[in-house]
Amino acid sequence: ISKQDFDARVASAQAEYENYGVEVTEETLASIKEEVLEQLIDELLLTQAAKQAGVVVTTAEIDAYYAEMAAGYADEAAFLAAAKENGFTQASLREAIADVLLILNYQEQYIEDNVDPATIAVTETEMRALYASYAETIEDLPPYAEGAELLAQELRDQKITALGIMNTLIEGLRAAATIERTL
Repeated sequence: ISKQDFDARVASAQAEYENYGVEVTEETLASIKEEVLEQLIDELLLTQAAKQAGVVVTTAEIDAYYAEMAAGYADEAAFLAAAKENGFTQASLREAIADVLLILNYQEQYIEDNVDPATIAVTETEMRALYASYAETIEDLPPYAEGAELLAQELRDQKITALGIMNTLIEGLRAAATIERTL
């Protein structure tokens, strides 16, 4: 992990804190730095494990993710302008997307290989209950059918988190790794 990557991520995290009105003290900054370092180590371990496992990301996957991100903007020029404000060129953004997708694909492969599907299965009843809870607080909630796929994914992700599946993966990668801190 380069110092440049570390410093950029710390600056970004610090800006997020400040955007939420949190005063960044020396103590807060030290906490941010430790959290960022741990995240970067986890990402590096996941990336290395994904590559070792032969996980690949296709250009089509990158294109789809890129298009999904850009869809939230008036046009691609506005999207690229926002990306530039965050320190990305189109090429570096596509590279970052590839990195994210590599990790996501590896995590999904890990789940498929190591988790009983029944433990993370989502029922219609659970989906409808989650939708009902959202309907209580969100005025212009789209119809259930339009958001059903997102509800299912959210509930599945909640079960994965509750079972500590990703924590187990990371702990295993950390236990098998030699991590040298030079900061």
